[in-house]
Amino acid sequence: MSHLIFVGGPSCSGKSQLIRTLSSYLTDLKGLSVGSLQIENYRIDHSDMSHDDRWSINRLNPKELDHKLLREHLISVKKKLSFPRLHYDTSKYQRIVMDMVSRKFDVLFVEGELIFCLQNLLDLASLNIFVSTPLTECLKRYVARVEQLRPAFATLAEDYWDKHIKPLTVKNVIPSVSKTPCHFISREKEKDHMIWDIIKELEKVIWPVPESSESRSVSREFTSLEVWEN
Repeated sequence: MSHLIFVGGPSCSGKSQLIRTLSSYLTDLKGLSVGSLQIENYRIDHSDMSHDDRWSINRLNPKELDHKLLREHLISVKKKLSFPRLHYDTSKYQRIVMDMVSRKFDVLFVEGELIFCLQNLLDLASLNIFVSTPLTECLKRYVARVEQLRPAFATLAEDYWDKHIKPLTVKNVIPSVSKTPCHFISREKEKDHMIWDIIKELEKVIWPVPESSESRSVSREFTSLEVWEN
């Protein structure tokens, strides 16, 4: 059976960087087959709606995700079965099947702001991680990302964050972890120490040891923490 590691947190909190760091550790040092899946690609297809109507849809609404389909695919991953790889075209609000994933993962990271809002999925996770970077820092990273990727909209970035992203983050994303046992990590402080704490928890679920045994020592020769720092 594969291990599913759920990683949640606000937009631009550092979820993807954390997953890259942990994936590098598990593949380079431990020789595991590791993948990642973004729940954003399971958004409801609205390609038949008019352009104006699409603007009323907010991606941070849990109802905009296909919970049933996502659960079916995650169960296939756990059983090491093939499953469709999806992509959500945000310009057309269209969900597309790209191909079939036949690779058998030892560990799959499941990433998304709303992951812990989906209560029907939580029983599938081996470990829950919430990236609790403060929203003030997330806003800075969001604005920088828009300036880099969509410079024409850079002047609107902060206003869009305040009116759309932040309210639903406060309403849906942050409260979701109050009902879910999670390991917390932040980009702001003690990153090196906190990364190693998360790695220890990963090793516990992947290679469980009897309680009477000594704690597993983490391989300290790993040096890819700069992936998280960037």
